[in-house]
Amino acid sequence: GRGTIVTPGLIDLHTHIYWGGTSLGVDPDSYALKSACTLLVDAGSAGPGNYPGFARHVLKPAFPRMLAYLHISFAGIYAFSSRIMVGESHNMRLMAAHEAREIAAEYSESIVGIKVRVGRHASGPSGIAPLDVAMDVAEETGLPLMVHIDEPPPTYAEVVGRLRKGDVLTHCFRPFPNAPVNGKGEIRPAILEARKRGVIFDVAHGMGSFSWKSARVMLDKGFRPDVISSDVHALCLDGPAHDNLHVMTKFLALGWSLGEVIEAASAAPARLLGLADQGASAVRSNWGCQCIPRSGWPDRPDGCHWGDCSVRSSSDLGWDCGGRRMARGVVDIANSGSRRPDAKPPIKSVNLITLPRPCKQIWNSVNHTGSIPKCAF
Repeated sequence: GRGTIVTPGLIDLHTHIYWGGTSLGVDPDSYALKSACTLLVDAGSAGPGNYPGFARHVLKPAFPRMLAYLHISFAGIYAFSSRIMVGESHNMRLMAAHEAREIAAEYSESIVGIKVRVGRHASGPSGIAPLDVAMDVAEETGLPLMVHIDEPPPTYAEVVGRLRKGDVLTHCFRPFPNAPVNGKGEIRPAILEARKRGVIFDVAHGMGSFSWKSARVMLDKGFRPDVISSDVHALCLDGPAHDNLHVMTKFLALGWSLGEVIEAASAAPARLLGLADQGASAVRSNWGCQCIPRSGWPDRPDGCHWGDCSVRSSSDLGWDCGGRRMARGVVDIANSGSRRPDAKPPIKSVNLITLPRPCKQIWNSVNHTGSIPKCAF
């Protein structure tokens, strides 16, 4: 529509949304609205010891769709704040292989992989050993790994050299020390070999895990990340990451086209997660789409709109511009968000969100052929 960008359902592959259960967690509902994401993936905030609570008290009641990587550490990332910072992988006694295998089986509908963090800050004296435990669990459960790296030891090359096809190396454009390029501006050979094996490279901006210098050199040499994600948490929600829309704009500044940026934050993570029909723009994909103002990505929750698009006709879609959530079910455009008393249940429930901006939104040309709906202001 005029003045807007209609995108597929955006997916943030790296978030920390165990709000209230961990010090680094952000509220998933408010973050989904701020970031215009239809799916959030938690990157190991919870481990085997607290995942059941995370699943019941956060994943289940939250409005956006959510999946998670299970941390190999028994308590997940339990001490990450501005004053207290304890690397959960420092203590090998917390590496809970048996418990992780059991929880991964019990919560297989929401757990998409195993998370481990290694580096001088995350694993300290344990070095790369937590990765060995996590790899053992991943192989036992048939799940992929997501591996965090920070400053060495271990080195970037040591870590990425162990990863398999489908495993995710997160913070792939991190700064020195342990950058993906050496002092001569050359990509480390182990990284190129890992890409040939099918290792996935994820941006995961975070508080200090993205470097303009690394990004420029890598992109100049033709090495692009597979996925753009935010690594949003309590210490970077107000900057420097803010949300994944902000991270996406950095890649626009680095020369990517709008289509390439959107693909890396929608279809690419959908493929990684095995959600072939999600992150697509087809109306009948049982997924979502957003209308984002062309005037710029928002840095506060106004102006983003998203909703599930499994519908029968344009009369099945509509929303209220007052900023409140829609009830699940068929809604009437003419009544600006009220449920029609005579409405038949939709093919699947329709979730529609608007954020507080005075506007009119009308979806036209919704049909069963998979056409992209139009959004008019």
